[in-house]
Amino acid sequence: MKAKNSKSKTTKKTSSTASKKSTVQIKDAEAVYKKNEIVCLNDIPNKFISSYSFSDCPLSSFADIHVFEQMKSFITKNALFYSFAGTNNIRCQIEQISFVGSPITKYPNYRLMVLLAFGTQLTKIDGKNVTSKEINLANNYISNKELVTFVKNGGIIRTANDFLPDELNKRLLQIKEIPEIVKISKIPNNLEFVPFYSKETLETEIKDKTNELAYTSFTAIEKATYDFQNDLRTIYSNLTDIFNRFEYLDFSQPVKHLFDRIEEQRHFLEDSIQKVKFIESPNTTLSGYLSVSEKLNTSLQNILINYNQTENNLKGFLELALDKYNAAKTEIAASELNEYSQDYLETLTNLCDILSNFVQKNNFSLDVAVSNIQHLQNIKESRRSPYIPIIHKIFGLVSEMSKISQHAETQKLYRKVVIMKKMPLYIHFEQINEQLAIIHSCEVSNSQVIDIISKIAKLCTIASNSKVYEHYTGYRKVQILVNKIEDCRNSLISKTFAFWKTNSSFIESLKTFNNISKKDESRWKESLNSSKEKIDQLTLFLENAKIHLDNKNTVTTYIIDRSYDNSLTVQHNTGLETMIDFTQKKIKNKEKRIEELKKLIEKHKSS
Repeated sequence: MKAKNSKSKTTKKTSSTASKKSTVQIKDAEAVYKKNEIVCLNDIPNKFISSYSFSDCPLSSFADIHVFEQMKSFITKNALFYSFAGTNNIRCQIEQISFVGSPITKYPNYRLMVLLAFGTQLTKIDGKNVTSKEINLANNYISNKELVTFVKNGGIIRTANDFLPDELNKRLLQIKEIPEIVKISKIPNNLEFVPFYSKETLETEIKDKTNELAYTSFTAIEKATYDFQNDLRTIYSNLTDIFNRFEYLDFSQPVKHLFDRIEEQRHFLEDSIQKVKFIESPNTTLSGYLSVSEKLNTSLQNILINYNQTENNLKGFLELALDKYNAAKTEIAASELNEYSQDYLETLTNLCDILSNFVQKNNFSLDVAVSNIQHLQNIKESRRSPYIPIIHKIFGLVSEMSKISQHAETQKLYRKVVIMKKMPLYIHFEQINEQLAIIHSCEVSNSQVIDIISKIAKLCTIASNSKVYEHYTGYRKVQILVNKIEDCRNSLISKTFAFWKTNSSFIESLKTFNNISKKDESRWKESLNSSKEKIDQLTLFLENAKIHLDNKNTVTTYIIDRSYDNSLTVQHNTGLETMIDFTQKKIKNKEKRIEELKKLIEKHKSS
């Protein structure tokens, strides 16, 4: 292996002896490997540097990554990683990582899976910076041990269902180590990818899939379709009743019952869809109504999501307001403004008590917030400003000073304070200080005036506390809270009822769904044989898979021979080989041209 190290010249002899085997370059604690030089991580001789780069190396496993304790950068290009199996024992803190060209990058949740497998300390993935949004998303799932274990043992997050604990437990079972890789070909297209199987889950899978397809008579199909028809009519009738309850437009009417009924109908619809979703019915209109039903199910789910988000956003807003009010209480109570702010502090205390009573409880809801609007409105809207008693005290001192000093600047200050007293503002105290400085320079010999100036200046300093002023002006009006609660409820109800108004025509079509007709029976019988073949194919596949399971009910089978992944690999390898061949031809043509030019130059020199 040929090696170049900028820090040491003594390694050249040793490196030259292996130059025929590899062209790996090691520079400044970075190892660079080119095509086919490394096929597994255990082949790497130096495992104690910080950066590794692999180009066109057929790496496919992280089984030995735990020995690289100093690794900070792991860059691969056109490798063969299908999953992150083997990363559960990783010891290094990788900061930059790349899997460009690997099949694993084709999955929609790829970057999230990288963060779960290698940690949120990553700063770059595939050369792109990791965003704060991605970090926050990963942090939300890191506490889910089942999900992290699922990814680190080779699981693929394909859909939102893969985040559910029940689904993860079903797939993970009792995984304690990386399962043995067993390639099983010819996976039926109708079998969803499940990375981990046990004997029990295989038997359940066979039973479930068989039941989905095992309709052996026309009567069974007809009955299921008829039941689906009746379910759709019932759902339409119930939704019509729900969305015509205009009493919910009344602000005093609680809305939780409305969304509970919508949730009930959504579950009913979802259950009905699942019963007929896998039926290969001869009814040509069934698939169309299934599509409409699934669209309606998604719309109802979005309504419920909007309801939950509205409640969460409102709770967050009120919690922030409560924190602001509590901070204001603490800041003012600890300042010299305390003795002038008793009315203001009393009002703040009452307001904090009301908010704490319903915001910080586990059963917070939009209805609870609405029911507390009256309590919020009972809080004095015009709270007594702490600046009012201060400006009155300053006015008394200025009046006293104007009697002692007849200087024009003193009288000018008196007239200003008379105006300020009507509506004291934070900026007034700075203006008073400026005028006091002028009077001080004119009355420097008058000890009585100087003493009064000192007292006024102290009051102005107390009133000029910027933190107190920020708290006082930040959430000054209770009406802001009331308006927020009212806006949340009005917006939620408006969007909910607008859905029915804009979609009632397509929903109404559900009740016109006709049952299966007799003329389609022959078409159904033709498809029955196909269904039976699928059952046989699926059963045979799963029975063969059971052979690979041991008697301890632990997972030893890991299915990776997926048609999707295989096709990606074939396409990728074919394209890569074509590109390499084309590049090599260009290089040969250029070398040939260079030789011709050299000959011409030599010929010209000799002549």
